[in-house]
Amino acid sequence: MKDLSCFLSGLVWLVGTPLLLYLWCKKTGAKIYPAFIAFAVCIPVFMLAAAIRLGFEGEISIGYYIKRGLLYGVLEEGAKFAALKLMYDDLNSRRDAVSYSVGHGAFEGLTAGLSCFGLIGTDRADDSILAVNIWAAAEGAAFCAALTVLIWYGIATDKWRTILPAVMLMHALSNMAGHILQYTILEIPVQTLITIGECAAGYICWKKLRPAEDF
Repeated sequence: MKDLSCFLSGLVWLVGTPLLLYLWCKKTGAKIYPAFIAFAVCIPVFMLAAAIRLGFEGEISIGYYIKRGLLYGVLEEGAKFAALKLMYDDLNSRRDAVSYSVGHGAFEGLTAGLSCFGLIGTDRADDSILAVNIWAAAEGAAFCAALTVLIWYGIATDKWRTILPAVMLMHALSNMAGHILQYTILEIPVQTLITIGECAAGYICWKKLRPAEDF
């Protein structure tokens, strides 16, 4: 039964994201290629982050999680901003920003999915692995979409000088909370509350963007 749960968990990550992208583009008419650009951008970004992390890897402490959170917050959101800024004239739609966010999430989902498959036959998976991964995939997609919309809003309104640092900090805090509280009963509720707050901010900015760009 655990092996089946591991297999299904892997499918949630590897199949769920492409399905989400297809449904989003079909329903809204958003461009699909921003997702592929996002996936490609993530490759050097995560490689750089892994190389930098080697400098402080192993010192498992609050300080380690703070540095790790800031590292990924700055690099991921900074690269996302640079890509969206460069593509802004070609995209020019908040819907396309969400497509970009799905591609970004797909890169992280690839690692998560392969990790789940790697647990098959090891008997090391927890009984709740499927439920946890379903939640993590949904929470991760919402988190990534919200922060991407915030960055897009900053670019569209020329408020990115304040929005971008705020988004980097949001990402860092979410990352810190997830790792500091991992394996505790507080991890999921705290992470969910943080994501709800980020989604609320993203929704407010989404509504402030020009409705005409969706037609």
